[in-house]
Amino acid sequence: MPTELLPAQPRPDYAPRDPVKSTAPDPVTEAMLRSTGLVMLMGIALIHLVQIVPTFQQSTLLGFSFLALMVGSVMVAAHVVRGASTRRQLWLPVVALGAAGLAGYAFTRMLSSPLDKADVGNWSCMLGLVALFVEAALVAIAAYAMKVRPVLRPTPVRSH
Repeated sequence: MPTELLPAQPRPDYAPRDPVKSTAPDPVTEAMLRSTGLVMLMGIALIHLVQIVPTFQQSTLLGFSFLALMVGSVMVAAHVVRGASTRRQLWLPVVALGAAGLAGYAFTRMLSSPLDKADVGNWSCMLGLVALFVEAALVAIAAYAMKVRPVLRPTPVRSH
C-alpha cells in the first residue's frame, strides 16, 4: 500500500500545535524585570540617603519628603519581592513611587514653597539628575512589565 494513503499517525513525542496561554511572561523575563526593579528602587533610596543630612539642614520638610521616598522605596521593593496575584497589582506601586519622585523633583524646581525655596530653577543638580534618570527608567520598566505579552507554551504531553 502506498504511504500517501495511510492515515497520519500522531507522533507521541510532540505536543499538539495548540498553544496554551500562560498568565505570566517567561520566568526568566519576569525574574530580570523584578530584579532590575529591585535594584532601581534601592538606588532611589540610596540616592536620597546620600543627601538626607544636607537636605534636613536646608529644609526640614524636604528632608522628611526624602525620608518618605526612601521608606516608600523599601516598602515597594518588599512588595515586589513578595509578588502579587496580577502584574498590574505588582507593578502599579512601582510606577506610583517612580512618578512621585519625578513629580517631587519637578515641583521643587518649578515652584518656591515651604518644602524647598533654594532649588527653584536648579535643574543641574548632579544627584537630582541621577535620581530623575533612575525614577524615569523605573517607571518605563514597570510600564513595560505590565504590558509584556504572555508566553505561548505548548500543551504538555503525557506519556502513557
